[in-house]
Amino acid sequence: MKRVRARPFANSFTLRIGALIFAAVMLVLVIASPFALRQIAKIHGINWMNLSNVGQTYGAVSALLTALALGGVVISLLYQARDVKTGREQASRTFHHELLRMEMEDPFYMDIMAAPWGSQVGLTDYDSLRENHFVHMWVSYWEGQYMLGEISDSTIRYFATSELFTSPAGRRYWSVTRSAKLTNYRGRLLRFARL
Repeated sequence: MKRVRARPFANSFTLRIGALIFAAVMLVLVIASPFALRQIAKIHGINWMNLSNVGQTYGAVSALLTALALGGVVISLLYQARDVKTGREQASRTFHHELLRMEMEDPFYMDIMAAPWGSQVGLTDYDSLRENHFVHMWVSYWEGQYMLGEISDSTIRYFATSELFTSPAGRRYWSVTRSAKLTNYRGRLLRFARL
């Protein structure tokens, strides 16, 4: 028969008792401190008013440091909010790319969604649809990088002229999607589409 060890429980119990004793001692010290300070003042003749004035002087410095710390917390929260938004956008784009990949790999899913963006490509021409999806994935990637500020305006122009519009598939994709993007996009996405 195997013996069960009780050591982790004993360590946990000892740690809890130690923490409870420490908290009780600290509480007693806080409660006793005014009486102890009064006795020290009587014995050594300390002038508490002078010490109070010095303490108030340091109070202004303390307030300044507290304000700086609060500003640091606010900046940290703003960066965290940006990171959460970026993560959410990335997760959404990853899911979108997985759906497109499923369509590209299996014609069954292309039939379900029909030709994308109102394209006139016939549903039996799966190679054209796969080309369209591939170009769409690249354009979506560039959009995401542009939204994050990772790609400049000149880089987008370069990608469009040297990659997107040099292939028939890219020109066909843009001829079908251009008007929808220019009509429906706002803000930085609209600027991306205009580029």
